[in-house]
Amino acid sequence: MKVWLYVLAASNHPDRIRCRVPWRVDEDLIYFGPCKKRIRECLRGKYLTSETNHAVAAEDLFIVGVNGGNAERVRKIVWWGSFLRL
Repeated sequence: MKVWLYVLAASNHPDRIRCRVPWRVDEDLIYFGPCKKRIRECLRGKYLTSETNHAVAAEDLFIVGVNGGNAERVRKIVWWGSFLRL
């Protein structure tokens, strides 16, 4: 199992997301939009090739977003998604 943790800087409130991405398109697709380019590049390099644009996860993978900095110095998970092996 792998976990990728990142700060959702656009959302500094520890109890809710105040930005448009990540966006759950449907049961199978999560849209990250223009942000988190480095995460998308790393995931693409690790799991896809230049000839493919999708793949079945070879391991359980979780992506977890925590809220950005705030005056209370509280960090909480405000979003998570998973790619589970079939």
